[in-house]
Formats: sequence, structure tokens, C-alpha cells
Amino acid sequence: DLASNIANNTDGAVGVYARFNPEIWSSTTGLFWSKTSINGSFQRLPPTDFSKYSKDDVERVGWYYIPIENGQATWMEPYLNRNIYIYMISYVIPIYLDETVIGIVGMDIDFDVITDLLSNMSVYDSGYAFLVNQDAEIMFHKEIEIGSQMEKVDESLTPVVRELDKESSGDSLFSYQWQDIDKKWHFEVFQTECA
Repeated sequence: DLASNIANNTDGAVGVYARFNPEIWSSTTGLFWSKTSINGSFQRLPPTDFSKYSKDDVERVGWYYIPIENGQATWMEPYLNRNIYIYMISYVIPIYLDETVIGIVGMDIDFDVITDLLSNMSVYDSGYAFLVNQDAEIMFHKEIEIGSQMEKVDESLTPVVRELDKESSGDSLFSYQWQDIDKKWHFEVFQTECA
């Protein structure tokens, strides 16, 4: 009830789950509440059976193994959920008891919620927002294809890519040219931590 209540009160939530370590419990132990369509209601569904997939099957079980491998709460790269055909992003937190992995808790969010927010964001008269990952790949931009490398899009973005490589907080203002127009760019790094 708590999980579905949180999901029902989170904009864009399409799934919420708690899964337990299949090396300790059965391969289907846990809970999974999901919408079967973007406008649908949450339904309790059978959890993914870990025994059917390799740990390397990122598309099907990466949401479990990647945060555990990272050892921390993780925003997953946006991906197409082929079960309900929604492009989504997931936030997953591994759970430990001492040094033992107990499992994970996570939520899936319709990526359109984020892209709609960015599409409607303006900075001064002509500025806009876009989203890149830590590898300087475009995750959302009004004009650039998702997955494009910033450095390959425009050489003038090389200093920004270097700054991202240094895991900078983005405290600098960068100058570059985009389609023969002088521009300035400031970025914010969003990180999440859980105690």
C-alpha cells in the first residue's frame, strides 16, 4: 500500500518495486506495481523472474544489477520499457544489511515528464535547457538527436566535455558557437545520495 501510494502521488510514475536478492530468496521475491499504459492505474504484477535472465541482460534486469554494482542509489539511463512501450527513467536504491545486499527499491518515471519540463523551460530571452549524461551524450535537446556526443555535435563544446569528465559542479560559464550564433552555457550537475 505504501509503495502504490507513493507512486500514485509522484508525477509521471509508471512503476514502483522492491526486489530481494535472488541469491538469498527465490528469484521472484518482492513486489512490483506498474501501469500497463501511461494513463492506466497501478496494478500489482508478478515480479520479473531473475532465473530467466543473465545478470548481463541490461534491458531486462539491469535496473537491479547496475545499482548494486554501483553500490549506491542510481539514476538509470533513459530506456524504452518494451512491456508497456514507455520511454522511462528509473531511480533505484540498493539495500544492504551490514555488507550483504538485501535487494533494491525503485521507481520508474515516464521520461516525457522530464522532457516536457525541459521543453517549456527558458533562460532569459533566447536560452533553453537540455539534458546530457555524465558521458556528455545528449539525453534531450530540441534539435539534437538523443545519444549524440556533444563533442561531435560541435567542437566548441570540447571544454564543457572536459569539465564534465572532471566531475565538475558546473560553476563556470562557457562560450561556444552553435549554428553561427555566439552562446553561453552554464550547467548543473544533479547527483543523488541516500543515507
